[in-house]
Amino acid sequence: MIRVHECRAGPSSFGAQCKTQARGLSEKWCYGAIMLMADVCMNYVIDQALAVTPPECRPDLLCRYVDDLLLLFPNQDSLNRFFTNINSIHKNIVFTNELETNNYLHFLDVLIGKTSTGFIASTYRKPTHTGLYSKWSSFVPLHRKRNLVNSLLRREYDIASSYQLVHTELMNIKRMLSRNGYPNNFLDRCIKQFLKRKYGVTQQRDAPAEPCPSLKYISLQLTHLGSVSNNTRQELSSFIRHKAVVNVKLRCFQSTRKLQSWFSIMDRQALLNLFNVVYKLTCSCGASYIGQTQRNLINGIEEHRTSLSSSVCRHLQANPDHRVDFHNPELRSLAVTTIGDGCRFLNLY
Repeated sequence: MIRVHECRAGPSSFGAQCKTQARGLSEKWCYGAIMLMADVCMNYVIDQALAVTPPECRPDLLCRYVDDLLLLFPNQDSLNRFFTNINSIHKNIVFTNELETNNYLHFLDVLIGKTSTGFIASTYRKPTHTGLYSKWSSFVPLHRKRNLVNSLLRREYDIASSYQLVHTELMNIKRMLSRNGYPNNFLDRCIKQFLKRKYGVTQQRDAPAEPCPSLKYISLQLTHLGSVSNNTRQELSSFIRHKAVVNVKLRCFQSTRKLQSWFSIMDRQALLNLFNVVYKLTCSCGASYIGQTQRNLINGIEEHRTSLSSSVCRHLQANPDHRVDFHNPELRSLAVTTIGDGCRFLNLY
């Protein structure tokens, strides 16, 4: 078995250095378009590599997730041949590989093992995995803690290839969550309910003789305040159940506020660190200069202050008593999208 993943090195820009991206898609593309084009590109590379590889050297198994490949080859020579071919398709796309170790190889979050009778699968965790999850003492609704346990159980159940491995992973989950403060009775109840849904026999109930009246729901959103929210929900449900004339059921949703909701204004980028802008410099005599730069604004301003090639610098040298505020230039336009080699600017005045 072999795991192959793509390594890419793209252009970058820093300070006064402004480089043009010759290959790939701009980060201004939407995420869906980027993923679609990446999938098309990977399919092309793989098809070309398979086309130039002899049939006896092609992989017996090929699985792909984005740019990660899981391949199964009959021998080392076939692996080397295919690996050379796939790296020769495009000069900007280079793949590296990782071979199995002691008949085990991890692919994404799955640990695949090779035995005499076939393959086994279990959950893979990185060596840096600490087992840290949301603490039981954390101030979050109870149903979110229950959802955490259920999501971990579902993940282990879907990955493990045998019931013995499922049992082993369930015990690992229980041990990790216990270290996060989760009570054993709560974990046992979640595991019991999960296994009952997966392996239990669902009994079909007989249809009622008379149709039940239509059930109406009242939805209410409560801010999570710990036991106060739970007591309020129980009291409202009890009141509606005893006082409502029609068949009504209360559904409460507990919401929590994120930290970002308390800080609606993000830190603004410093004016002189902006790039792709149109700016205006005004002299104390009333004369003004309007310029455009694709670099950081601070670099363009520094040239106007020190370089004789700038008309602003020459004006100040010819008039020593004139002053220009280089620290606070007036921003006129800001580039929002790039079109070919140019920019489309958004006027700010």
